[in-house]
Amino acid sequence: MIDNTDINGEFLTWVYLTVKDAPDPILWFDESGRLLRANAAACRRFGFPSNNPAGLTIHDIDTRCDAARWSMLKDDWVKQPGNIYETQFFSRQGEPIPVEVTCAHFPFNGRRLFSLFARDISLCQRIQAVSKESEARLRAILMALPDLVFVLTEEGRYLEVLTSREELLSAPINDLQGRLLQDIFEKPEADRFLKLTQDTLSSNAPVVIEYELPIGGQIHTFEARAAPMAEAIDGKRCIVLIVRDITERKRAEHLHSQNLYLREELTKELNYGDIVGSSAAMRTVFENIKVVAGTDATVLLLGETGTGKELIARAVHKTGSRRSSPLIKVNCGALPTDLAESELFGHEKGAFTGATDQKKGRFELAHHGTIFLDEVGELPAAIQIKLLRVLQEQEFERVGGTQTLKVNVRVIAATNHDLLTLVKEGNFRSDLYYRLNIFPIKVPPLRDRREDIPLLTKHFTAAFAKRFGRHIDRIDGQAMEKLMRSNWPGNVRELANVIERAVILCPGGVLEKKHISDLSQEPIKGDRFPTLEEVERQHIQAALGKTGGILAGSRGAASLLNINRSTLWSRMQKLGIRIDKKYVIS
Repeated sequence: MIDNTDINGEFLTWVYLTVKDAPDPILWFDESGRLLRANAAACRRFGFPSNNPAGLTIHDIDTRCDAARWSMLKDDWVKQPGNIYETQFFSRQGEPIPVEVTCAHFPFNGRRLFSLFARDISLCQRIQAVSKESEARLRAILMALPDLVFVLTEEGRYLEVLTSREELLSAPINDLQGRLLQDIFEKPEADRFLKLTQDTLSSNAPVVIEYELPIGGQIHTFEARAAPMAEAIDGKRCIVLIVRDITERKRAEHLHSQNLYLREELTKELNYGDIVGSSAAMRTVFENIKVVAGTDATVLLLGETGTGKELIARAVHKTGSRRSSPLIKVNCGALPTDLAESELFGHEKGAFTGATDQKKGRFELAHHGTIFLDEVGELPAAIQIKLLRVLQEQEFERVGGTQTLKVNVRVIAATNHDLLTLVKEGNFRSDLYYRLNIFPIKVPPLRDRREDIPLLTKHFTAAFAKRFGRHIDRIDGQAMEKLMRSNWPGNVRELANVIERAVILCPGGVLEKKHISDLSQEPIKGDRFPTLEEVERQHIQAALGKTGGILAGSRGAASLLNINRSTLWSRMQKLGIRIDKKYVIS
């Protein structure tokens, strides 16, 4: 506290005590400019002690303030009491101190006293400087971005345009500033952007649109992201619009879509995942996979042994919504009768002799995934009942357990038996059959898709040659003819085994007829007798295979079959047989 006892009085003391802890500097002077009192904030800011220093004047506060300036200031304060203005005080160290000054005067003991409120605004000025610097930096950043940045009013007037890509603008930046959308664009485009502005402000949420505009003689695609501004500008609501040229991205997406389409067509032509084939029969299988894969429907795969039913099941799983979860495979025909229930549904500790620990069954392991029940027709009757419950309720109990377990499992079943015949014979539950037969897929035997034999042969030859370190470039025509003539009772699995042995026996780069083991040429024996149409198709295919696909002439299939070329062609059309290169494919 600065104390001048000759002028100190009760009133001044009361005033001082009232404001001594104020955060901003407050000082009292007499008419001569002598400092009477100063609060703690003033002492700290202007660098003088508060323990009653003597001889301090206005000149100690502002070294520029001599007697003449003090006289001028007093006159102004008397004429305009309470006037607020900004100025600078210069300390004794020469430091400029920006202040906002408010002054009042009042009489005291026959004299005039001056109260000076000097708020330090140096921090405010620094903040303003930083703010201006930040604004300039932000503007520089925005100007360097490849995006177009606009500030639009609710009426569609450009307030700001920032970009380094002026060539993407519909008009130069200076021509856009302050103008309305309808001054720049045709009515449809102007209305679209005005609607975007109004939708953004009405929803008070970001809005994204895509649009096309002709720029520089070419059509460009843009993505516009609009967001409402928190504060109005000159009393008007505004949006920030960030626009990006996505022409190249759209072109890349289009090319990618084309590529996917071409790859899909190629997949249809050659294979479906691990499944190789391009025949009409396999195309039907592929279409069925595509239709059912995206659902959770139960699938029943019907086909002879070795036709590739497991590959079909894997394709359904991999292209479905559960592909990130496991595919659990169970060969029902290989399950011991007394352990089948435990394998499928699990068991509790002590449930039977040898059950030393709790064990999860295959259905629990397949939770959220898919279970593949191969040879489902081999399941014992007692297990069929529990399987039916799982299909209907998605629940079961472990062997020896009382807790009901819920699972979310897709079931794909497969069989090489005629389940309907097993139902009639009483060996398979009819209700389970109908639950499994929701979406049947018939997998054709290899003899009904002979046109796939060349593709399969090349596929297996390449795979086994790689495994055994062989370099086989070509398959001899006579070797292929021999493969085409076989009825393949073991289907694709048998063909794979034959090719594996042939690759082992082949020392050079050409797989020849002598490397192929003896094959069955007779129709497959079994419960199903081939139809006349099937026999005719097989006979014509064998003839075409022998002649390398040649129809007419002394070495053609028509001569071999002792019929006219036109008759052969008519029969081929009726039976759906066509020729590709030198091999028969239908």
